[in-house]
Amino acid sequence: MDAPAALYALRWLVRDTFQQALTSRVFWIMLGLSGLCIVFCLGVSIEGGAEREGHELFAPDGKPLAGPRETGRLTLLFGLFPTTFSREPREQVHFLLSLFASWVAGTMGVLAALIGTAGFLPESLQPGAAAVLLAKPTPRWLILTGKYLGVVAFVGVQAAIFFVGTWLALGVRTDTWEILYLLGIPLLTLHFAVFFSFTVLLAVLFRSTMACIVGSVLFWFVCYAVNMGRDFALVYDVMNPAGEPLPVFTTLLSDIGYWLLPKPADFILMLEQALALNNVMSTLGSQAPFRFVLERDQFQPLASLATSMLFGGFALWAAASHLAKLDY
Repeated sequence: MDAPAALYALRWLVRDTFQQALTSRVFWIMLGLSGLCIVFCLGVSIEGGAEREGHELFAPDGKPLAGPRETGRLTLLFGLFPTTFSREPREQVHFLLSLFASWVAGTMGVLAALIGTAGFLPESLQPGAAAVLLAKPTPRWLILTGKYLGVVAFVGVQAAIFFVGTWLALGVRTDTWEILYLLGIPLLTLHFAVFFSFTVLLAVLFRSTMACIVGSVLFWFVCYAVNMGRDFALVYDVMNPAGEPLPVFTTLLSDIGYWLLPKPADFILMLEQALALNNVMSTLGSQAPFRFVLERDQFQPLASLATSMLFGGFALWAAASHLAKLDY
């Protein structure tokens, strides 16, 4: 197959997979979850708040805040849940953004996307469906790549709906517009794309939706544990100053696992770094050991992103190689 024909086939496969995803119930479930978050943001109201000059906070009456004095009022769900805060209004908005960026989208959103899309490929690789698809004069690796890109594009659209929707809703309600929050769209999409490549490999190996769901979620948690363990090894001397040094083999093993596997925690830290959310207590970057890694400038986002994407490419190559040997 020549290059123009391959590109045409790839575009068709991506578009066909994307359209199938749009007509599935997964689309409406994910859209509904994004809608709930957007409505939540529309129900947020912030009044008052402290003012900052240099490193000191001042109450609205001009007096410096020496302690946790209440200066602002935050209401959630259209006034049903009022509370108070003692920081700048912009910092309070950053607190809410950190919840959406770090936990709702960065953790629960990626896991929900992996679970929701886990059945797309196994269904198309079943003998009945695959016999029709693979009978076309298109290389199997191209079919797999088109399916993969179609699902990634679908999740990218869902990420755009979530981030743009919550950004607009919170901006309208608080008059705080953090444009860098929208960096969550490409970061979440890349985060998902790396781990979905492993789902593709599981789909080719087992052709089972349940195997893809369980395997992908377990793999994400394993990678998160390896990511956290390596960061712990980096700052072990800070967290345990009186303890014995870690064995060299343990440090080496944590480094090898870190650089070979995807790094889910690092994807979340990248977004928090872009938003300058490190001082917000609800962020991942405020928790040990990640906080100490950031403080010591040992976080390498570009290298982390590159090696995670290399893993995704390897998983797709392995899946395509195995699919080429299967008999239908």
